[in-house]
Amino acid sequence: MKVYRIKHKPTGLFWNGFDDTLDEKGSVIQYKPDLSIGLFVWTCDTSITPSDQWTNIIIPESELEVKEYDLED
Repeated sequence: MKVYRIKHKPTGLFWNGFDDTLDEKGSVIQYKPDLSIGLFVWTCDTSITPSDQWTNIIIPESELEVKEYDLED
């Protein structure tokens, strides 16, 4: 079974689908993502930042890389 992670090339961090942030481990996803419109991420810690102060960015496709892994069933 193939699984994927999305890497932000400039920082070496991976997309975490749990809270839409970047971190060292990231999330494994079971489908190859389409990054043609970029990737939405939060630029603040949404667990402690008041919601009216949340900020986000769209990372362009050129800064992203899809890493593919074989996972044994």
